[in-house]
Amino acid sequence: MRRSALRWMLAAALAAGALPGRAETVGRVLLAAGDAFAVRSGQQVRLALNSPVESADVLRTGPASSLQVRFSDEGMIELRENSEFAIEQYHFSGKADGSERGFFHLLKGGFRAVSGLIGRVEHDNYKVRTETSTIGIRGTDYAVRDCRGDCGQGVRNGLYGRVLGLSSGTNQVTLTNNTGVTVFGINQNFYVAGPNSRPQPLLQPPTFVSLRPQGRGHAAEQGGSGTGGEQAGGSSGITGESRPASTTDVAVTSPLITQPFQATETLGSGGTPAALPSPNGFVVAYALGPGAPGGFGFDDGTIAGTVNGQNQLLSYGTLGTFPAGTLGAGSITDAGSVVLPNGQTFVWGRWTGNTQVTASDSLTYSNVPLLFGTASGIQQVNNFVGTVGGSATYSFAGGPKPVDAAGNVGSLTGSSLLIDFTNLLASYSLSINFPSVTVASTNYGSAAFSLSGSGTHSGSQGGEFEGGLTGSCVGSGCLTSTPYGYFGVGLTGTQGYEFAVVPGVINGTQAGDVAFLNTYNASGFTPGAAPANPSGTTGSVAFASASPSVANVATLNSSQVSLSGSNLTAFGDGVNFPSGMLNSGSVVETGSTSLVDGSSMSWGRWTGAGIALIGANPGNVSLNGSQVQGGMPYVLGANNAIVPGSGSFLYTFAGGPNPTDTNGAVGSWGSPGSFIVTFGTTQVIAIVSPLVFSVAGNTYSLSGGQSVAGPAQVMGNITLGGTCSPSCSVATGSAAAVLVGPSVGGLAVAGTVSGGPATVSFAGAFKR
Repeated sequence: MRRSALRWMLAAALAAGALPGRAETVGRVLLAAGDAFAVRSGQQVRLALNSPVESADVLRTGPASSLQVRFSDEGMIELRENSEFAIEQYHFSGKADGSERGFFHLLKGGFRAVSGLIGRVEHDNYKVRTETSTIGIRGTDYAVRDCRGDCGQGVRNGLYGRVLGLSSGTNQVTLTNNTGVTVFGINQNFYVAGPNSRPQPLLQPPTFVSLRPQGRGHAAEQGGSGTGGEQAGGSSGITGESRPASTTDVAVTSPLITQPFQATETLGSGGTPAALPSPNGFVVAYALGPGAPGGFGFDDGTIAGTVNGQNQLLSYGTLGTFPAGTLGAGSITDAGSVVLPNGQTFVWGRWTGNTQVTASDSLTYSNVPLLFGTASGIQQVNNFVGTVGGSATYSFAGGPKPVDAAGNVGSLTGSSLLIDFTNLLASYSLSINFPSVTVASTNYGSAAFSLSGSGTHSGSQGGEFEGGLTGSCVGSGCLTSTPYGYFGVGLTGTQGYEFAVVPGVINGTQAGDVAFLNTYNASGFTPGAAPANPSGTTGSVAFASASPSVANVATLNSSQVSLSGSNLTAFGDGVNFPSGMLNSGSVVETGSTSLVDGSSMSWGRWTGAGIALIGANPGNVSLNGSQVQGGMPYVLGANNAIVPGSGSFLYTFAGGPNPTDTNGAVGSWGSPGSFIVTFGTTQVIAIVSPLVFSVAGNTYSLSGGQSVAGPAQVMGNITLGGTCSPSCSVATGSAAAVLVGPSVGGLAVAGTVSGGPATVSFAGAFKR
């Protein structure tokens, strides 16, 4: 402790002496969660949204806290919990003229950084000192963590990092220490043991580097659905990656993984030993008695659980909070594994004995038989679904035997899986037999099940596909002769579909539910056309009206979206909020853009008489065109997005109608700005560069952000703040945003802002 304190005091002294005289403001706080402070002139100053950051500050975060700062050169940094970061020297005159400087010191913990103008051209003008090496950049986005006995069991001390590559430049990070200079590029991972150790490449991402545990949660049960893999985490605007990827924070996840990185003889690209990760995904299916909600769920990338040395699942979640389970004093049986050609390993087994599971009814059940599987190499969210066509057939590869609520073990006597990627359908059938057995004087008669059904593309709750099963059951052990059930399909592999896991639950035997968990290899793939409408038949609308001041988003089915070509003419049911009708009005300033996931976004502005909007206030007030001054700007895109469970995307302006105000004045976009969306248990949307537009001679420059529960398509309200000139000074407002496209290729944003002589409404399409 004394050494740590001395190290901090020395760094603070250096920072304080780096820039003599009055410290200048070098940035502002974008987001602050929990305990976030700046140590300034020997005093600890609490930081909040828009707090200034000064050139000699030492930034500090406490437990379960995070801090995000945007510097004046448009660079950003986010500190994870329990971190200290000194700004030793910073100068930026507003342009990269060679005088710019950004010298920092990581004293403790870790951070994620997106570089700005400093260091983009003059690379030596940006440096971050750590205990093991000095970090330099070539224009990139990267994350690092300095582990000092606080990164989980089995993790060696040293600096771990990943190069993500969100911003412009050559996307490289340099590490300089006593061994020389080592360069790492985009998608590469590294480890530095000490100042005299050469940086080593890692074959897989160090999972504890990300700022919080994130991952896609899945669950589905009889009688409903829930979310799986839910965890608490801080919020931020740049946490995660520039694309969905599997990222976990072992040090924050509770409980911890019992076998993180293990040393191997495998060599990385630099000829040094590399580290291999533990499983980064699991699936469970459990059976409960009659009337209780047995269920199944996926947790890809988050690994909110513990595993043993054989990659067998020992627990997940926190008992008392759904979803959760623990092996406790029970045991694992019926274990097995399969290795894919690309090296991914899937391990399965069955919990028996003294086990506990917390179900969606918030009750905790004891002695629950549970089927599990763990997987390595899971890619977070299979974005190929909805963008590739054709069909794949699958053959059974293995899995634990089916089991009912009393622990009676059955056998899988037949199954088939076919996925039509063009029409986004999964067809599944299976046959299960239970023999007649007597346990503790209770006779369980035989039961022979035969069920089939189809599932639609989901990507959110129960796998990439989820659906229902119906069929028959024959035998005295059947609960009913016409059982029903539910199943989900999770996919992985080099191409994203070669390996399938199908868990499910049937209301089957006299003892209660039957759980199954089967794995399959793709035995044939027939190419075909990509889906004509990969997002299905639904739409997402972001709209705004300055008078009255309304900004909202809606995800609607096809019966609630009316189009004339690509122009929106009505949305909603015409009775309930949100609803709008163009009627005798017209659509102006139209346009469209294609997205990376194969879908598109379109926009326009309603104007003229006859426009009707259904107000959000009680009474569903209809507003005619004369009241909707300037019209209503909108953005339209396809929803049913596969929302990533972690990582982040940068969205830049693609187009949109002109902003208008309540006096009917029509303005224009200046610098439309950009957004970054971070995905996880808590989702965050933040403006990276300000939204700038002009209306009636006044120019508005807006920033802001918001965190909402996730994953979900609708991001919720965004608090806006900024400047307005020349006839106004402070601008405030709000916006709403919705993710669109099968792989969240777009972001539709609409909002209103006041501060000038009239309220302004705007809408824009942003894409990655």
